[in-house]
Amino acid sequence: GDLIHPVRDVDDRHAVGLELAEEAEEALDILDRQSRRGLVEDEDPRLLGDRLDDLGELSLTRAQIADHRARIDLYIEQMEELARPAFRGAIVADADVFSLHAGRPEEFKAAGGRAILTPHTGELGRLLGKSGGAIEADRFAAVREAATRTGSVVLLKGAYTIVGSPEGRLVVTGSGVAALATAGSGDVLAGLIGALACGLPPFEAAFAGAFLHGVAGGAWQKEHADRGLLASEIADGLSRLLADTYTL
Repeated sequence: GDLIHPVRDVDDRHAVGLELAEEAEEALDILDRQSRRGLVEDEDPRLLGDRLDDLGELSLTRAQIADHRARIDLYIEQMEELARPAFRGAIVADADVFSLHAGRPEEFKAAGGRAILTPHTGELGRLLGKSGGAIEADRFAAVREAATRTGSVVLLKGAYTIVGSPEGRLVVTGSGVAALATAGSGDVLAGLIGALACGLPPFEAAFAGAFLHGVAGGAWQKEHADRGLLASEIADGLSRLLADTYTL
């Protein structure tokens, strides 16, 4: 096909994940619609303000197409400006949103403690103005610093995911497995945390989300292998895991 689309089916497991679009503008429009699905139907992000009261959580991510980076940056900036004063639910920040705030982590304090940041090592390094190596040298210190400077809950993804709060709380989830290092895994995690944050405080939502995400990945890896997991299979596994939990 000539459109960008995510790998969804097992038959596509060995595909690259995203096919190059012949028309970059067409691809951008598709990504715009996917990233805003359920939020707005129009190009103007100001329309988001009319629906914020109906949302329990807001996930902020950013698509990456080099030729249209400025346009995407502007959209995210406008959406964030609207979200801060008008939205009262949890805000899950992921992916290149951290590049947008590179070297300025204090900007997240505008969320008033409602934000949950879910970076990997490189993204946290960009946010704090440090190298990935510096983050990995002391992951606990990096999470503490990020949580303090952002005034937010920070979840640093990795083999052992660390969750920290501005008040100094730190927990480590030991449920992660190698199979979870797959494209889209972090997106599933962000969505899960956002769903949990509708009923849990930010710190508890982040920790519970990371733990359940790891358990779902571990169950798949036990039945299959330590690689080849699709993001959609993580989501499917979470559904079964939650169903089993509720029946206990």
